Amino acid sequence: MDIGTNTEISLIHRGAITCVSAPSGPALEGGHIGYGMRAAEGAIERVRMQDGRIEIQVIGGDAEPVGLCGSGVLDALAVSYKAGLLNRHGRIRSGHPAVREDGDHREITLAPGVAFTQNDVRAVQLAKAAIRAGIDCLLGEAGLEERAIERIVIAGAFGAYIDLESAVAIGLLPDLPLERIEQVGNAAGIGVRMTLVSSALRERARRLATRCRYLELGSLPGFQRIFMRRIGFE
Repeated sequence: MDIGTNTEISLIHRGAITCVSAPSGPALEGGHIGYGMRAAEGAIERVRMQDGRIEIQVIGGDAEPVGLCGSGVLDALAVSYKAGLLNRHGRIRSGHPAVREDGDHREITLAPGVAFTQNDVRAVQLAKAAIRAGIDCLLGEAGLEERAIERIVIAGAFGAYIDLESAVAIGLLPDLPLERIEQVGNAAGIGVRMTLVSSALRERARRLATRCRYLELGSLPGFQRIFMRRIGFE
């Protein structure tokens, strides 16, 4: 899996490689998030709940928090759900000291001047539902269940920094033992450098490409139903 605005997912099973591209949007990278930003100084990169209080970790150590980067967005949703600040449909609940209400508008205060809003919750729900539906469709096409997955390899800059427990908690990734999930960083960049210096590896990449079968998610029977089911937290 290479998680981004489009998330590319390949299932390797019995020598065959089947691929989909899930339209996950920019939310998991901080885009379309009210206080979203790139991973720079002042970005909240980790969110935890300790004794009922929200605790954050900011890039730059003692820097003042000014927004949320992708890993912080994922943590914010996972922590909010596990702490009961969200119901299973993703609606922010009232009654917690971190929840601020203004009429029908609710948001979760993460730090002075930085909040996680209801619109942010919805944006991340849509992103994670698209990715999980892609996984479900690949498994369904192969006649496999989640427990048959031996290893998940997560590539990409965003994938290198996400907290795996948070990803599983919100349903972005299947609920598998964490030792089956590997984060490998910028695999695409490494692959490009390898093929630039080796004709043998370029030929291997060409052969791999010819083995891949691409599936258009939107045309698969049941995709919309699976996508809608994955929006909530079941």
